[in-house]
Amino acid sequence: MSTEPQASSGSRLLWFEEIDESRAGRVGGKAANLARLTRAGLPVPPGFCLLPLGRETAEDSVLLHTAYERLGSGRVAVRSSATAEDSAEASFAGQQETFLNVLGHEALLSAVGRCRDSIHSAHARAYRERQGIPDSAVAMTVVVQRMVDSDVSGVLFTRDPLDSSGEVLRLEASWGLGEAIVSGLVTPDSFLIDRGTGEVRQRSIAQKLRKVTQEGVVPVPEAQRGEPCLPDSVLRELRDLAMKVEEVYGAPQDVEWALAQGRLWLLQARPITVSGAGEREQARQEEIARLRGLAAPQGTVWSRYSLAEVLPEPLPMTWSIVRRFMSGSGGYGLMYRDLGYDPDPDLDKQGVMDLICGRPYYNLSREARIYFKDFPYDYPFAALKADPRKAIYPTPETNLGSARSGFWLRLPKTVLKMTAADRRLKALRETFHAVFAEQLAPAFLAEVEAARRQPLNGLGFEDLLQRLEEWRRRTLNTFARESLKPSVFAGLALDALKRGLARYLSEAEAQALSQKLVAGARPAPAADTNHCLAEAAAGRLGWEELLRRVGHRGSEEMELAKPRWRESPEELRAMLNSLAQHRAGAPRGQAREADEDRDPLTDLREALGASAPPEAQLRPLAEELRFARTYLGLRESGKHWMMAGYEEIRRCLVEVGRRSGLGDGVFLLEYGELSDLATGADLSELVAERRRNRDLLLSIPCPRVLFSDDLGMVGRPEVTDGQPFLSGAAVASGVVEGPALVARRPEEVPEDAHGFVLVCPSTDPGWSAIFLRARGLVMETGGVLSHGAIVAREFGLPAVVNLPGLLDRIPQGARLRVDGDLGTVAILTE
Repeated sequence: MSTEPQASSGSRLLWFEEIDESRAGRVGGKAANLARLTRAGLPVPPGFCLLPLGRETAEDSVLLHTAYERLGSGRVAVRSSATAEDSAEASFAGQQETFLNVLGHEALLSAVGRCRDSIHSAHARAYRERQGIPDSAVAMTVVVQRMVDSDVSGVLFTRDPLDSSGEVLRLEASWGLGEAIVSGLVTPDSFLIDRGTGEVRQRSIAQKLRKVTQEGVVPVPEAQRGEPCLPDSVLRELRDLAMKVEEVYGAPQDVEWALAQGRLWLLQARPITVSGAGEREQARQEEIARLRGLAAPQGTVWSRYSLAEVLPEPLPMTWSIVRRFMSGSGGYGLMYRDLGYDPDPDLDKQGVMDLICGRPYYNLSREARIYFKDFPYDYPFAALKADPRKAIYPTPETNLGSARSGFWLRLPKTVLKMTAADRRLKALRETFHAVFAEQLAPAFLAEVEAARRQPLNGLGFEDLLQRLEEWRRRTLNTFARESLKPSVFAGLALDALKRGLARYLSEAEAQALSQKLVAGARPAPAADTNHCLAEAAAGRLGWEELLRRVGHRGSEEMELAKPRWRESPEELRAMLNSLAQHRAGAPRGQAREADEDRDPLTDLREALGASAPPEAQLRPLAEELRFARTYLGLRESGKHWMMAGYEEIRRCLVEVGRRSGLGDGVFLLEYGELSDLATGADLSELVAERRRNRDLLLSIPCPRVLFSDDLGMVGRPEVTDGQPFLSGAAVASGVVEGPALVARRPEEVPEDAHGFVLVCPSTDPGWSAIFLRARGLVMETGGVLSHGAIVAREFGLPAVVNLPGLLDRIPQGARLRVDGDLGTVAILTE
């Protein structure tokens, strides 16, 4: 595959062999690295680099055509090579466009133009802003390189970032082109190889159902799916190649490689941009030591669910605000006190959640004390350890072994409190829905509307901070203590309904029927985001009215650093366009009779059929069904209204960032540090350090459920069983089959995609338009009351949740069978 390049010194096109150190700054990181490896005699497929160009000219076209002919006029890869790219500080990985298997001169011209223009894309600009790289410091050059039709491809780190000893390299491989690994299409084979001896210390062979070839995505032959794609002899060759690459650079490298017809090719190398193994290991050990100090003597379980589903990686400002909200003195604790509970005063400062490696976890030892401080509610450590899935939306149990000193003396008084709380709950739920919807919420919204009309630029800095504190308190204390109550009422009613149905049906049937019976529960029309979007897409709701109703919502809206739809109307317009294009009448479920118009007793009698008990026994169940329907809808309304006040908190923080010159960097500060800005303190270095530390912590893998007797789980990737059958929690009934569309964010779902099973971490209103095009839903996190579950039931989508590591286990496009009654997801073979 060698090609003798024609000298082109001083031209706008340079072959890899011509790019020496004096020209490296002109061609960008990727081209400079490929040239350096080529000059070192390593097996790099031939190629060239086009220097920064304006719009295409006839001369550029001829120049490109000539060079393409010298490469053999076959398939080529077209990649960005922006200056500042592939550096030790910023890799720019995936920020500009890459085009593979480009064939023909016209296609090449088009790919080069699109690659060059991608430097101006929104996500590329956002990446540069995050890295602190000004636009003026980046110019785009383009690499054109002969494609390798690989039998096996992969990536390797010359030093495993998770290994503090520095003795092993990490290698991942799969059949076909490397795009399958980079895009997450497959779970690759994984190897840990001794750097000194080449011995394979650890191997994990995955089920590789698909591969990418020059013809596209194709099934892997049955016999190869579970087989290792590399023999040990090639692993040793790769180890030797890795050592040569590291010798060239004198530092650990992230390497892409390919094996074609028995020959290894080096496709790309870049510095490992994450912090070194030693630094990461130090951060990991510090985190483990901190958790050891937080653990209760009898053992602690940390679990990511509920709030963690919609706020997976909070920035410091958001976390410092939300942590107070979820404390005993915040809206969360105040709500429980209103309902007659008696939380432990220690929770006023500690709260019920901890941040572990940048992710929020419920500390179940503390969360159990939110109910009655003198009653030994606890979560069964051994049972949760045996089946960690039970730690997602768990139910506390009585554990006398965890009772505090003096428990028996205080027990009579505690029982009286518990009895009074039960009576208070039952009495309050009879009228709260009307009081909240007709009095409390309208009064709060009127305050929000008045505040939104008030400009902030006329306030002094101290006054601005006072206004911020006022809206934090109003929203996350005063209003939240009310808006959270429907969740408690809905959860208790739904549990009672399920237990009652289980007297006449199997547990699985009772679970499925209870979900079916509440499937039509929806928020109030003005607070129903999905309904408002549908009405606007159909032309029945004007733009200004839509913004008034839902402008305070947005994607990833629990993160205060994220803009609301009012701030980024282009996102909202894109959602409306998508809805208008894909809507065939009303959304599934939207046309069904509303729950509030249905008689619970009649619905139960019809649903149970011959199993239905006498009416006297059925009436208490009908009452629980009525409350479940009422409060499920009001739960979503309450969140919708609370987010209106949340927008005011963000508005104040954005203004603080503008005045301080930190911009969005203000969200990397903590709430208590804002007063320093009022004195003129320069916190820019602190912001930069926080960003780096946060990225370091987030690079450490963490399981969804963590146990204090095995804190080594921090930093240890979750082990998956590799089986084609997954078991989670059923949240929306029905059975459906369809191709998996795996996406971490709404914008990753193609506009023309439809008829798929959506596989995602969790959902918020930013996913609303996508539900319309899906046939089923599978989420890593979530429970019966989560946003995704509620909308799935509303739209009639079978849904299964609570599947840790899901996004790494399901191949893109794999055919799935989702059983929303049994809570299973089957990965079907070809």
